[in-house]
Amino acid sequence: MVRRVTALFIALAALAPCAFGLSPQKEGLSAALGERWEDALRLLPSDEKAGRAETYFRALALQNTGMVPESMKIFSSLASTKGSFNGPALERVVAYEFERGNYQKVADAFKASQAQKFLDPDSMNYRVGQSFLLLSQPAEAKKALEAVKGGKYLPYALISQAQMTYAAGDYSGSIQVLDKAMDSLGSHPDRALRKALADEIRLRRGRIIYQAAVTSDSMTKDQREKLLKLAVSQLSLIKDGSPHYAEALRSTGWCSLEMGDKVRALASFETAMAADPENAHEDQWAMGRVFERNEYFEEAADSYATARLTAEEWSITWEGALAGEIAPSPLSMSGGWSSLLDSQASVLQKRADSLGEDFTLVAEAVKLRKSRLDAVEKGLNEAEKRLDAMDAELVKMDGELYQYLDLIQVGSLFPKEERPRIEGLMARQEKLMKVMG
Repeated sequence: MVRRVTALFIALAALAPCAFGLSPQKEGLSAALGERWEDALRLLPSDEKAGRAETYFRALALQNTGMVPESMKIFSSLASTKGSFNGPALERVVAYEFERGNYQKVADAFKASQAQKFLDPDSMNYRVGQSFLLLSQPAEAKKALEAVKGGKYLPYALISQAQMTYAAGDYSGSIQVLDKAMDSLGSHPDRALRKALADEIRLRRGRIIYQAAVTSDSMTKDQREKLLKLAVSQLSLIKDGSPHYAEALRSTGWCSLEMGDKVRALASFETAMAADPENAHEDQWAMGRVFERNEYFEEAADSYATARLTAEEWSITWEGALAGEIAPSPLSMSGGWSSLLDSQASVLQKRADSLGEDFTLVAEAVKLRKSRLDAVEKGLNEAEKRLDAMDAELVKMDGELYQYLDLIQVGSLFPKEERPRIEGLMARQEKLMKVMG
């Protein structure tokens, strides 16, 4: 709408001297304003004598009649020279190249232009800033993204700024920028995207808090546990149906593992696997880490082996995304993460190789601990007799315990239909710990 009104004023100023006798050029401008593109092409001059207004609207007509390469050449020429319409022309070039992933061309066009006035500066600055960010030029990206002042692009710009702040090692500053992004969601006109963006921000908050908890050397155990609980509280706000639900469950699983809550960790990864079966191998690998951490080496080996079968097909894992994730653009919000860059593909291959090494080490650990497991197995019969004798009491105690766990740590995260399976895991854990103890 803003572009249409601005263009209308420009055209009216050009048409005023000839209001009672339109020349072909003015008729062409009038046709362009009425979106009669074929008439505009026929009437607007294409030679060097054409003014900048006629040249701009002719390029616009070319673009809207399918002759896009020809139009982009004209827009690029206008954008790189002084005079009227260089701002709107630059916007056309930036939008076209950005949507096609040609981020270097966006950066080159912006650097070559002397334009200062734009029809939609927030849109243009976001695309330029995001392009610089993807080209690993944070200083230029920061300047452009900070120039986004409002509208639907502001939340995306702030998320990208938070990403840069996080990459610089400023966890607290990154959280503060994400808070601003959450506050800015009211400027986005699409309700569904607002909700998805809110969950995106919650997911990033939870991951950053987790990272701060596990990487700091100066925290006490209590401080670390408080941070991990805070991360889980953010992640638990992301409900089933959100595009970020499975990732939130995975993040909750890692937090739970660090807190020593293997039941919730396993339940989180299993639920994530059901919610996102396409990436089930990530959850199998994570469950292997849970089993290994708790010295269930046979189960760990099985999980690693299952994950290893599809390791070559992995997408960016959570740890990889933390190291180099890309803030989603408005066009890719619902599609998840962008495709792997070459550098990320290299990291991915290294991770797959590392997984193979993990599997080998776990297999060796299983052999080394075989004698211990044999001794445990010999005592199972006696332990089972003791468990049977205490069965009545355990039923009563388990009922009270699971009712408490259901309220405190299961009810807020998992849907009601998942609880019997989760409670089964808890029961299995309790009995295993009794036997192993």
